[in-house]
Amino acid sequence: MYITLKADDLMPWGKYMGLSLRSIYKIDYAYYKNSICAKKESYGVSAATKKIVEKDLPQKEYTEILYTKTKGGRKELKLNDIMGAGPFNGKTLLAVYFENESYYRYLYESKFYISKNTFEQMRDIKYPPVIEKVSKVQKKSVSRTKTNPKLAEDKLTTDAVEVIEEVFVEPSIENRRKFDIEIEDNIKTQWDTINPEKDLKNYIGERIKGRLSSGFSRTVTRGLKTDKYGLNKELINIYGEGAIFHDGQDIAIASVLEGKKTLVVQSTGWGKSLVYFLSIKKLRDKGKGPAIIISPLIALMRNQIESETVKKTKLSIVEINSENVKEWDAIYKRIKENKVDAIMIAPEKLDNERFLKELKLIIPMISLFVVDEAHCISDWGHDFRVSFRKIVKFLRKISPETAILATTATANDRVVRDIKYQLGKDLEVVRGNMDRKNFAIDIMRFGNDYGKLCWLVKNLPQITKKGCGIIYCLTVSKCKTVTDYLVKRGFNARAYYANVKPEEKMEIEQDFYNDKIDVLVATIAFGMGVDKKNIAFVIHFQQPAGIIAYYQQIGRAGRDMNLIKEAQNIMLVGDNDNETNIYFIKNAFPTAKSLTECIEYVESHPNCKKSQIMEDLEWTDTKTRKVIEYLLVEGYISRKDRLHNRTKKEWTCDMKRSRIVSGYRWKELREFNSFIDSKTCYMKQIRNNLDDITNANCGRCANCIGHHFYQ
Repeated sequence: MYITLKADDLMPWGKYMGLSLRSIYKIDYAYYKNSICAKKESYGVSAATKKIVEKDLPQKEYTEILYTKTKGGRKELKLNDIMGAGPFNGKTLLAVYFENESYYRYLYESKFYISKNTFEQMRDIKYPPVIEKVSKVQKKSVSRTKTNPKLAEDKLTTDAVEVIEEVFVEPSIENRRKFDIEIEDNIKTQWDTINPEKDLKNYIGERIKGRLSSGFSRTVTRGLKTDKYGLNKELINIYGEGAIFHDGQDIAIASVLEGKKTLVVQSTGWGKSLVYFLSIKKLRDKGKGPAIIISPLIALMRNQIESETVKKTKLSIVEINSENVKEWDAIYKRIKENKVDAIMIAPEKLDNERFLKELKLIIPMISLFVVDEAHCISDWGHDFRVSFRKIVKFLRKISPETAILATTATANDRVVRDIKYQLGKDLEVVRGNMDRKNFAIDIMRFGNDYGKLCWLVKNLPQITKKGCGIIYCLTVSKCKTVTDYLVKRGFNARAYYANVKPEEKMEIEQDFYNDKIDVLVATIAFGMGVDKKNIAFVIHFQQPAGIIAYYQQIGRAGRDMNLIKEAQNIMLVGDNDNETNIYFIKNAFPTAKSLTECIEYVESHPNCKKSQIMEDLEWTDTKTRKVIEYLLVEGYISRKDRLHNRTKKEWTCDMKRSRIVSGYRWKELREFNSFIDSKTCYMKQIRNNLDDITNANCGRCANCIGHHFYQ
C-alpha cells in the first residue's frame, strides 16, 4: 500500500515519530529532504504538499513533543542552566531552544533529562499564546507567534490559564465529520484484509445465557438448599443478622467450592469481591493452599485489601508490586510459612523470575486462581495490555484441581465467548442484569476544552454538594491541566495517574476514601473495581474509547444506593476528543516493521538489554517495552536477568489478530459516536451493547427527561 504524506501528518516512524511533516521541515531540513522526501517505495510527499510545507511557515507552527519522559539516570536541565560545552557554550538552554531546536533535541535525547514543565515554559516564551479578538460569528482561536528572546523573559510568569479564559469555541459538526470519515476509512481498510467468518471462528458462537450448565446447576441447587457450603452462617458472621446474598452470589461461591472454572459477569456494586474473598476463606478453613488474585491496578489492590469484607473475614492478603519492593523478602517469607491466605499481583508478575523461583513449591498448591476485571483476558476487552495473555499460559503451571474464578462488570457476548475459548469450554458462566437503578447519564457537547473548564467551574459547586466524585481524562497532561485550573479557582481537587510517586498515590487514595478530596481528576489508573460506596458523580472530561469502557468507568459512582440515590454521570464531549482515541487505536499494537526490527536486533545482539534496543533503534521507552512484551508473550524471544535472547521459535509475522482487534476498535469508536449523538435512552443502549437485551427506558438520563442536568 502506498501512503502519501500530508503537511500535518504525524510521522509513524523514525527519530521524529509523532511530529508533523511541517515541524520536521522546520527543525531538520536534511532529514526532511533525505529521509522522507527521497523515499518512494511505500510512501512519499507530493509536489503540492512540498509547496505547502516549504513555503514560509505560519508563525503558529511549533513542535509539541520536545521533552523526554524518562530520566534514565540523567541530570535534569532547567531552562536557565548554562551550557558548559558545545557550539552553545556559555548560553542557556532557553537560548539553545530559540536558536537551534535540532541541537536542543540532541541535548534532551542524548545528554540530559528535560521535564515537560521546563519545555512548556520555553515553548510559551518562544511561541506565547495570543488571543485573536474577533466577532461572535467568527471562530476564535489561540495561535502562537515567534517572540524576541530578550522580551520573552518578561513573560515567564504569564498564567496560561488566565489567557485561555478569553477563548470560547462553539461545537462544530464539520469538525466531527472529519473524524467520522477517518474512522470509516480505517474500518474499511481493516476489514478489507480479513475474512470475518473464517478469521473469527474461535469467537463465533451461540448467545451466552449466563446460567450454570443443567447438570451442575442441580448439584449446586441441592447443595445450597442443604447448606452444604455453610455460606449463610459465614455471611451473617461478616455482616450480621438479616444479611442475604445478592442474586447469584451464593451460586458463584458454590461453583468455586465445587472446584469449577467460573466466570461471573455482574454489574458494578453487585459484590463480586465477596465471591472470591468468601471462597478463599472457606477453602482456607478446609486446609487448602493460598489463593492468587490477579488485579490490573495497584490502586485497586490496596482498595480491596483494605475493604470491609477482608477485615471482617480476617483474611491475610498481601500484594506484591513495584511500589513495595523493600517488603518482598518479608512477604515471601510469610507466604512460605503458610501465614498468607491470598497473594494479590499484577499479571506481569506471572513470568517474573523471582516470583516463580520464590513460590516454586507454593504454586502447585494454589487453591483458587482469581482474575479480577476478567475482560482484560480477552483481546476485545482491553487496550492490548499484552501481559494479560500470560494468564492462560500460567494456568498450565497450577494443579488441575485448582478452582478458577474470573469476574468482570463489562463483558458482552463476544468478550464472554473469547474468555470461554481461552479458559476452556468447561467454564461455568454466572451472568446478571447490567442495569444500575441509580444511574443518571447526561452528555454535553463543547467546541474546545475551555468550554468544558467553564462548565466545570460553574457547576461543580452544586454537583459536589451531593458528594465527592471523579473527573476522568484520557491523558496525564489533561489531568494536570484540569486539576491546576480547578485548584486555582478554589476547588478541593487532586490529580491521580500512573506515574505519580507511590507515597503520594497512597496519600491521595486515603484522602479520597476518607472524603478529604471533593474532586479526583484521574486517568484510568484509578478506576476498575475501586470500591468507594459514596461516589456521587463521574464526569468524563474527554470521550472514552467505547461504550464498554464508559460503563466500566462510570461504574465507580453510586455503588451504595442507600447512600447515593442518584449517581450523576456526565460526559463533556469536545470536537477533537476522537483525535486522542484514534491515536490510541493506531498505536495499540506494535507494527510488523517494529517487531521484525526487534527480532533482527536481538538475533544479532545476544544478551541485550532493553536500554540497548531502545537506544540503537531510536525508539521511545513505551514503544520498546510494548514490542518486547509482545515478542516475549508470543515466545519469539526470552528474558533472564534483564537480558534478551532469541528463542528457537520460527519468526512468522502474522498480524491478522491485530487487524481483527483493530477493526473492532474502530467499529466500537463509531458506535460510541452514534451513542453520543443519539436521542434514545442512554442506559438502554449500554445494556443492549452488553448483550443484556432490554426494551425498557431508564427514565433518569437526559434523553429520557428531555433536558440536560445543568445548563
